[in-house]
Amino acid sequence: MNLNRRLLMLCTCLVVVAGLLAAKIAGRPLLFTTVIEGPSMEPTFEHGDVLLCARLPLRIGQIVVATEDDQCHNNLIVKRIRIRKVDGYGVDVLRMTADNEPSAIYWAKVAEVKGVVLARIW
Repeated sequence: MNLNRRLLMLCTCLVVVAGLLAAKIAGRPLLFTTVIEGPSMEPTFEHGDVLLCARLPLRIGQIVVATEDDQCHNNLIVKRIRIRKVDGYGVDVLRMTADNEPSAIYWAKVAEVKGVVLARIW
């Protein structure tokens, strides 16, 4: 096993342990998993991939799990952050896109973001 792979495995283990400790202290889960449904994030992630996610500060370019800003549905979506801004009503919002559909725009309130994708674990 090469050094880079060992370092990646060690870092992943440290993140998991730190997340479990923080969750125990805070009383709410810091780390969680979600499953990709559909092809919109290909080639980065494929349908059926299991993602490890964490509650972390948000940055442009990160892939996040959020509740879709839709009055009719309460679906979770996995998309890449393109723009973060405050809208005309003073709400902090994200403009997001899918990796294979950059012209399709998705909006979510920052408060509706469940977490940042850390890694594909399966």
